[in-house]
Amino acid sequence: MNAEKKLLVLSLSLIAVSFAVSIVFSFKDVKTDGEEKIKQYQEAEISKTKSRLKVLVDVVYTSVDADFKGATSRDNLALNYSRPAGDILDIALDRLRYYAGLAASGKMPAAEARKRAEDEIRSLRYAGGAGFFWITDTTAPVPRVLVHTAYPGIEGSIPAGEEWNLALGNGTNVFAAFREVAVGGGEGFVDYIRPEPAGEDTTVDVPRLAYVRLFKDWGWIVGTDILLDKSLEDMKGKSMSFVRKIKIDGGQGGFFITDKELPLPKLLVYPHKPALEGRAPTGPEYNVAGGQNIFAASLNLCLQQGEGPVVYKWREPGSSRKAGQQSRMTYVKLHEPLGWVIGADVSLGGLDKEVAQRKGALRSRLLWFVLKMSGLGAAVLILGAIVINFFEGRILHAPGAAGASAPGAVTPIPPAGDGQKDGARAPEDIVDAVARNVGNMIEEQKKLLDTLAGLKKKEEGKNKKE
Repeated sequence: MNAEKKLLVLSLSLIAVSFAVSIVFSFKDVKTDGEEKIKQYQEAEISKTKSRLKVLVDVVYTSVDADFKGATSRDNLALNYSRPAGDILDIALDRLRYYAGLAASGKMPAAEARKRAEDEIRSLRYAGGAGFFWITDTTAPVPRVLVHTAYPGIEGSIPAGEEWNLALGNGTNVFAAFREVAVGGGEGFVDYIRPEPAGEDTTVDVPRLAYVRLFKDWGWIVGTDILLDKSLEDMKGKSMSFVRKIKIDGGQGGFFITDKELPLPKLLVYPHKPALEGRAPTGPEYNVAGGQNIFAASLNLCLQQGEGPVVYKWREPGSSRKAGQQSRMTYVKLHEPLGWVIGADVSLGGLDKEVAQRKGALRSRLLWFVLKMSGLGAAVLILGAIVINFFEGRILHAPGAAGASAPGAVTPIPPAGDGQKDGARAPEDIVDAVARNVGNMIEEQKKLLDTLAGLKKKEEGKNKKE
């Protein structure tokens, strides 16, 4: 091969390599851009779903909280419990009046009368032992405890520690609140919250109501404590019934409520499978939040952040691993006073389908890009072949050139006929030789294009099935 031919081949090779590199980088850019757009679409849709679920959960949370406050508010409690509390307190006050009368009449020393009155109040119980009484003096700001059936250890002391700052919803000392109500108005209610055991290493704030009355004869304040079980249980039943009926997306989604018991909460409301209510869901099918139980993951999120979303993959038991799996989102919020995790759960199956379709469209686009670039590449190669054949013919058969082409080379240009001068060849002979060689290349390129077109049809058919 002479220098001129080498130069031509080298130039065409550089063009071909540059074209191939350009195709590779263009393909990569198209693929990266398409994948980024799909990712942005997916994130935007997930963000919309998160916002929608937050609004729904906030609405239900507000309703539940309103019911809770209604069931535990001072006015509501006083309305419902004033008469029975007053009747109960009258029992204790009747005994105090009896002993005060004995002391006033001289039939019993005052100190002994007080001692006997304290002992008798200490022994009084009602409601199966759950109801009790206490007595304090009127020392300000926190009175001294004289009798306390539930906490005998504080008798004789002034309970001013922070652990007693439980009243009126603002951290007021509960005994100071008793004194303020009794001294200020003679009698009245004091609402407060007292932590009660709710499981291993957990407590729940239980609303309670105290009714206190001033016994002026001795300057004592007598009180009794009412556990608001019925009012609170009625409220819980009403709220759970309300939440159980709410459906989202035509029944594809709904609400649930769990407690906050660790490590795995119990389902209090679960319309999807009512049989699980009252139980902790322990099956492996629930370990879908990064390998963690979805309800445990929801509780941990609430304990850390108060509220937030959890996205997971769910597969209905009995369905195939691939066909039955779909993305879902849960948004949960903790109601601390009740110890409830309130959650809304919806399917993201529509998003899964749309993302799959967009990925399929991207694959088709990339395949079509390969087809177009292959056609363009074929045109470049064909043009190069024409140029090489043309110049090769000129070089091989120019005056002083070597003889016939070596075996396996391109079809030689026919020798000059009569009437041709200086070895020049007729243009039509050169065209025929080039055409035969290029024709073979075109046939091979056509086969390649047909193969790629077949792959494109298969890909489109696959996308339609998805």
